[in-house]
Amino acid sequence: MIWKSLRELPVWMRFFTLGRLIKSTGSLAWLYMAVYLVQERGLEPAMAGFIVGANGVGIIAGSLSGGWVGDRFGIRRTIIVSNIGSAIGAVLVPLVPVGALGFVTATSGFVGAMGFPLGMALVAGSIPPAQRRTGVALSRAAMNAGVVLGPPLGALAASYDFRIVFLMESVAGLAMAFVIWRFVPRPAAPSTLNPGGSSLWRAVAADRTIWMLLLAVLLVDAAYRQIFTALPLMLTDTGTRLIGYSALISLSSVLIVIAETPLAVKLANRPALKIIPIGYLFIGLGFVALVFSPTYAGAALCIGLITLGEMLYKPTSAAYAADRAPDGMQGRYQSLYSSASIGGMVIAPPLGGYVYQHAPGLLWPICASLALLGAAAFFLLTQPRVVIAADTETLA
Repeated sequence: MIWKSLRELPVWMRFFTLGRLIKSTGSLAWLYMAVYLVQERGLEPAMAGFIVGANGVGIIAGSLSGGWVGDRFGIRRTIIVSNIGSAIGAVLVPLVPVGALGFVTATSGFVGAMGFPLGMALVAGSIPPAQRRTGVALSRAAMNAGVVLGPPLGALAASYDFRIVFLMESVAGLAMAFVIWRFVPRPAAPSTLNPGGSSLWRAVAADRTIWMLLLAVLLVDAAYRQIFTALPLMLTDTGTRLIGYSALISLSSVLIVIAETPLAVKLANRPALKIIPIGYLFIGLGFVALVFSPTYAGAALCIGLITLGEMLYKPTSAAYAADRAPDGMQGRYQSLYSSASIGGMVIAPPLGGYVYQHAPGLLWPICASLALLGAAAFFLLTQPRVVIAADTETLA
């Protein structure tokens, strides 16, 4: 099914998907950054956390600004510069003194993050609407395949020489830049250019489905990302070894690689606003499973339900944001969507950590409520409005 879907897409999209796989497989430097800083540079964990945090700040800023830069100077050109810049940043990390690491990681995060929402904008905005969900799903499948392949390769390289990890990151970024430059065609100029920021906010404010989508993604992702923050804490506190948790996450990625694209193809003609709330519903049900069974078995059921929900709502949401984008705003719409998701990633750790420490019994009900409220809001959004008119006839 995946190969059939690839053959139906433009040739450049096949190379783009390969580039995504290479890029995701090689994106290892920041995954192992804290370990590198402590073990190889001799930093205290607190200082290492500050430097890694600087990279996170850069990622948020880059995601927010990437859409505007891409719409203003060209999405294709910006992605190429973004990947080259992140490749240079990865090479610099082992070379610069400790005092400059915070600046290097923040700058590299900023430049590299500009290309992430633009990659989705390039896919969603450059292929026919009927194939957008398939294209986004294939791109996500490639990234998740890289998540499966990359970490063990990075761990093997780090055991030999940590500098190889940063070299792999740099080569992956340059490979992605080459794929974009060589195989991805320059997009046609939009019929209407809207470089001004105020016009973007007016467009979003006038489209209630988009701002509802952004708000829902922010809240649902804040719940969804607890599987990466609070869930491992719960499992290790109840006696599960970390390898047991990592097995669940790896199996989730494998399932996405295998099933997300065929699912997107099968549902391609179904209304997006019907599929998105079903995805939220499965996210909520996953956390309901933890409410009733805060055990490893409950966590396995939770991950299974959440993975199904993720496969439904994530590619559909990204494609829907592209469908709603006015001409000249494709990059900014994807940047807003990506930033909303990253905002959930920022909210999740402090929210999960605080609630888990002070009221652990409330965390999973809160997560379930956020996702189920998102599902209910989208369900109501899709219902036809009923207008009751007054009867103006006069009875004789």
